[in-house]
Amino acid sequence: MAHAPLRLSRHNSSGFTLLELLVVLVIIGIILTMATLSVGGSGGQRQLHEEAQRLAALVSLASDEAVRKNEELLMAVEDNGYSFLVQDKDGKWGSVDEKGSLRPRELPEGLHLSVTVDEPMTTTPDENKEGAAAEPQPGQVWILSSGEMTPFTLTLRLDGSSSYTLHGDLIGNLTLDEPGAEKK
Repeated sequence: MAHAPLRLSRHNSSGFTLLELLVVLVIIGIILTMATLSVGGSGGQRQLHEEAQRLAALVSLASDEAVRKNEELLMAVEDNGYSFLVQDKDGKWGSVDEKGSLRPRELPEGLHLSVTVDEPMTTTPDENKEGAAAEPQPGQVWILSSGEMTPFTLTLRLDGSSSYTLHGDLIGNLTLDEPGAEKK
């Protein structure tokens, strides 16, 4: 008996295979993840984190610049911003850098900055220059050419939410505590 040749027939399918559906779902998942990360589910928290990182980096940079240029700097802190100041030859305080990294900074809407000076300096670093030293002002952190700085705690907070805390010690070490970090 002769066997009839086996014929495989292909049916015209009008649907997708399971593998094609899975590939499409993976691609959609990747796109949604990227969109969520770029837009950010909690934009305020991301902005708070970025500003805290920037603040820590700028204080470190100011300390390095004070040592490099052999200048005493002053960080003036206000609720909505901060600036790094240097004293000129006439004794007037001005911005370290009007357009560069150490330019005066204003915080984005909803972010607030406060400072606690742990051990305020009783005299200014330039006490021996013409006249008596000025009294230390609240909200000011000295950054000295020796690498030392006024021990301080800077708190950056988001309205009605969490906060980051930047600690600086006398020898210039900086520590940034994230929200929810246990206090030592």
